[in-house]
Amino acid sequence: MVHPRLLSSLFLGLVMLPTLSFAAGKCERLIVTGSPDAPPYLWRDPQDPRHLMGANADLLTQAAGELGIKVEFLYGGKRSQALEEVRTGRMDLLADAPFNAAQLESLDYIHPPIVQNDIMVWTRHDHSVPFNTLDELHDRPGTMSEKTRLTPSFEAAAKQHLSLIRLPGLTPAFQKLALGEVDYVLAGRYAGVLSGVVVQFGLQRTMVARTTGEKDDRIGRLRPCG
Repeated sequence: MVHPRLLSSLFLGLVMLPTLSFAAGKCERLIVTGSPDAPPYLWRDPQDPRHLMGANADLLTQAAGELGIKVEFLYGGKRSQALEEVRTGRMDLLADAPFNAAQLESLDYIHPPIVQNDIMVWTRHDHSVPFNTLDELHDRPGTMSEKTRLTPSFEAAAKQHLSLIRLPGLTPAFQKLALGEVDYVLAGRYAGVLSGVVVQFGLQRTMVARTTGEKDDRIGRLRPCG
């Protein structure tokens, strides 16, 4: 079950019924896929691994229901595989596509975005200097999950200015922070909140400058079905 406050915040950023109707065209059913390991937005249903569940699934299912459209969230593989499923037309919608101008030749983007997921700088409570901008992170060791997706501009800035260790997931990243092996973790606001390690070790978060650290989650699509 998605936390009501999270779902409400998603609706605040989504006035999308007319847009979803346009995306669906004459469809009575849409096949949607996305990243299978991106809670709270989408993850693989442990009770039914063929399907995805999460906030994006709940939100789109409710919005599509208002239009009389049936939506099914199917596992399409890793995110790169899911993207290919939509690109080739085997599935209709990619439910967690950050805007990327390079993909405009093969994907249409539905506006407005579902949610703006801020990339946060997570530090220890006992850290003496809070982080507010990328400049303050220069030459300080940090880490992030390989699954955290950054916008192209942020990715370029991170490669140029930050010393980041990429790890397989958020848990080992936050463990390194808790042990003092790194000074910060870059992670999405909600993914960080849901990490049990954050609660366990009492870590605090401060936001990277919004103009730089913002990640824009949208719905990408190839074409209407049918």
